[in-house]
Amino acid sequence: MDEILNEELWRTVPIFLLAFMTYAFIWGASGGKLPAVLAPIISLVLSLGTLPLRVWYRRRRHEG
Repeated sequence: MDEILNEELWRTVPIFLLAFMTYAFIWGASGGKLPAVLAPIISLVLSLGTLPLRVWYRRRRHEG
């Protein structure tokens, strides 16, 4: 596996945890009015959805 891709996959874990805990905090502060099922969904979209962009940016930066 490409070294940059491997590094970015490992960086996805803290991004997922940060997004998950942020949504959990907002959910708790709202008194549970927001759907709890959105916490893992939003976290996955933020962490894995930005993966191609982060890999593209790092490859572009290392080329030049």
